[in-house]
Amino acid sequence: MKIKGWYKQKKDGLWMKIEILYSTGGMNYFYGKSEPRGYSVAFTTVEKDDWCEKYAPMSDENFRIFAKEVKRKSKKVERELIEYVGSIIDGLFNLYEKMDKEAIFNKIREFNKRSKK
Repeated sequence: MKIKGWYKQKKDGLWMKIEILYSTGGMNYFYGKSEPRGYSVAFTTVEKDDWCEKYAPMSDENFRIFAKEVKRKSKKVERELIEYVGSIIDGLFNLYEKMDKEAIFNKIREFNKRSKK
């Protein structure tokens, strides 16, 4: 379930999309493993117009980082994650444009460490 999304246009005319997602978790039969319930941050390159978006679902440019596990949907965690991602959104777009996935993972992990306190 999409919670919030941000867009930024790339030089080649495509758009970078960063969005916060909530998943109820459970068994993922495609990957053959159980996924936790919680919030993720998804990074997607899309072709966008006034009516729709197009993207390549299995592209290396598109990935999702699990940000926070929860027992049930939490407005507090949702609000904190939106504020955190919103505060570093320009940096995330810059890292995504460079495809520096390790730095992006570290930024999202910082939220998980910070929110445990």
